[in-house]
Amino acid sequence: MTGLVSTITPVLIAGTDLTGLTAAMELSRLGVPVRLIGEPPGPSAISRTLVVHSLTAELLEQRGLSPEALPGSNRVRHTAVYTKGGLLGTAELAPDSDHRGYALLACQAEMERALREQLACQDVAAEYGTELATLVQTEPGWRGDPGGPGVTALLRHPSGHQEEIAASCLISADGRQGSTGHLLNLPVHGGPEGPSYTLADLWLDGDLHDDVISVFLGHRGFVMLLPAGGGRFQCVATDPPARSGEGSSQAELRKFIGGCLPGSVRLRQMQWSSRFPDTGRLSPPQRCGRVFFGGGSAYAFSPATGQGVNSDVQDMINLGWKLGMVLRGKAAPSLLGTYSEERIQVIRQLEHRAEVPADLLGPGSALVRKLLTRVTPTLLDPHSLADLCADLTGELIPDYWSSPLSAPSCGSGSLQPGSSVPDMRIFASVPGAPPGSPPRAMRLHELVSPSRLNLLLAGDAGSSAAASAAWLEQQLQPWRELITVHLVTPVPGHEERFFHAFGDGQSLILVRPDSHVCFADRLKALPRLVAWLNTWFPPGPGGDRLVRRRRLAGWLH
Repeated sequence: MTGLVSTITPVLIAGTDLTGLTAAMELSRLGVPVRLIGEPPGPSAISRTLVVHSLTAELLEQRGLSPEALPGSNRVRHTAVYTKGGLLGTAELAPDSDHRGYALLACQAEMERALREQLACQDVAAEYGTELATLVQTEPGWRGDPGGPGVTALLRHPSGHQEEIAASCLISADGRQGSTGHLLNLPVHGGPEGPSYTLADLWLDGDLHDDVISVFLGHRGFVMLLPAGGGRFQCVATDPPARSGEGSSQAELRKFIGGCLPGSVRLRQMQWSSRFPDTGRLSPPQRCGRVFFGGGSAYAFSPATGQGVNSDVQDMINLGWKLGMVLRGKAAPSLLGTYSEERIQVIRQLEHRAEVPADLLGPGSALVRKLLTRVTPTLLDPHSLADLCADLTGELIPDYWSSPLSAPSCGSGSLQPGSSVPDMRIFASVPGAPPGSPPRAMRLHELVSPSRLNLLLAGDAGSSAAASAAWLEQQLQPWRELITVHLVTPVPGHEERFFHAFGDGQSLILVRPDSHVCFADRLKALPRLVAWLNTWFPPGPGGDRLVRRRRLAGWLH
């Protein structure tokens, strides 16, 4: 590879919430040492309910953490939309047929606890009460040793003791109020502040389902209820008074919720509540030299949407595998430039998908809200309004089609560079199994390794296919530590879906550790794959790449 790194200077991660914990889990799992610090004195105990989308759950399961196994997690498939006149309609939260047909509601405190336990198994512990006091980039570029020191930071511990440390780079995961951007004097870009929202834990009496997210539209905004089981709901409500930071009294909540909910639903008890301002999408750059921003540090989603946790986790998994490979000398430093390009593209997609409904249904425009809640259900299809409400928390499967990391589309199936791997059953060869061993039926997400590139040779089973897989492994020897070759074939009864995804004949599909496709073509296109690998994951000095490509082309033709 590009020169193996004997020692890696630790990565400093500022922030101990979901974003920072995910970054630490991903990097330490890949063999990169980390320091995880945060200013809060300890873990948060607030039982905030999170909407975990299917792709996020699949990525975490591949890394040993199952959100569905957490205490209190709950499957939801639909959003139900109500006005004072009753139910308008329902809409699916996860309509993508290539993934699971439901989302999960999970407790934030439980997810963070599970991540801390996972980190403990990887010999990493969060350093709470530790402040990032100063920050200097000593080597903003990537000249010399990629794993060498590039950042110097001064840490202030709870005892008052100060510690200066060197880090290969820093990940800012401490949210919109974090200190990293201020210490680097970075400008903050964003639009004007939007409306505030009230979040609360409520116990409600009434006919409300535990497997449906309910949205109630009123004259001054909306109330969204996320079921947590046992009659408990997380409430997200538009907040016309907008006294940011103050908890709402039960009387205030009763008055506003009562204006949206039907008379059959009654507020029994409120455990906690708080007002959250819409910060106007505060957004520093996602990268500044060797400093990377992710989650709420990179973009502040509206509290009215269910997108935050999914963006937090997917940001850090996207950055983690790339940073891990660069720091270990297995990839070109230019790979890190694709983090910002890909995630900014997803942010723009989510802005259109989730933020627009929040603005339309919120307290900002009384005329627009009246048209939506009174005129649209009467004159137009009421399901269009239900779809709009479902977009607040519904899943958007990100694609990276325009990423420089995605090779030009040449595959014959629906799996094209930039798309995500579908959740489907396949037969697959098991790496390391004795010759002649039968393939094993499994889900494609079980096969894809979160630590390596995965080259799928798809087609009909047979001796020629097995010989092609063995030949591929031989030809890709310079990347043997980076790529695993799998022969995948259809499971009986699922042939139509298999060939729709992979195409007919023998196809090559290269899958990234974050389950997105980066190369798709026929077997004869192996020289193109080699050229792509030479660009992003160049072998060490001494390799004759052009001769290798000519030999491959000669063999294939």
